[in-house]
Amino acid sequence: MNLLFLIPPQFKPLACIAALVALAAGYAAWHHHVFAVGQADIQAKWDAAEKKRAEAEKAAVLEREQENEAEREKNRENKRLVQKSYESEIGRLRAAIDNTPRLRVGPSFCGGATGQAQASSAGSSNGTDTGSGVLSPEVDQAVKQLIEETERVAAVGRACQAFIRENGMTP
Repeated sequence: MNLLFLIPPQFKPLACIAALVALAAGYAAWHHHVFAVGQADIQAKWDAAEKKRAEAEKAAVLEREQENEAEREKNRENKRLVQKSYESEIGRLRAAIDNTPRLRVGPSFCGGATGQAQASSAGSSNGTDTGSGVLSPEVDQAVKQLIEETERVAAVGRACQAFIRENGMTP
């Protein structure tokens, strides 16, 4: 049955326009649905890719943190060994300094006058060096502290050199 014959002739143009509007509205609804489904599909793929990237980044950060912790532990062990070597060397140095007698100064440090005065005096029968003198306790202590400080600096340098050699940092 032909429906166009049921529409009065004066309403046919309006019916055509209404049919075209209905067709356009249907097409717009269908297009919106397809677009929304496509957009949701694209969003889901992007979300999945973003989640995968974030997980990979998190795993890489965790791995790097573990590597850093292992390196820190290695550095702590190296520091402990260097410190132990340093303390051992300084301990031996202190013992050696503590066991040394008071320091003596030769005639060249006394300006020659002391040496001449003692040289003109009668020679000693015990064979000691009459041209030198014993330092005062304060000066002796200051000189020993200076020796210890110098040896400390040298010990630090030796420890650093050993660390550099042991860790393959030399060419």
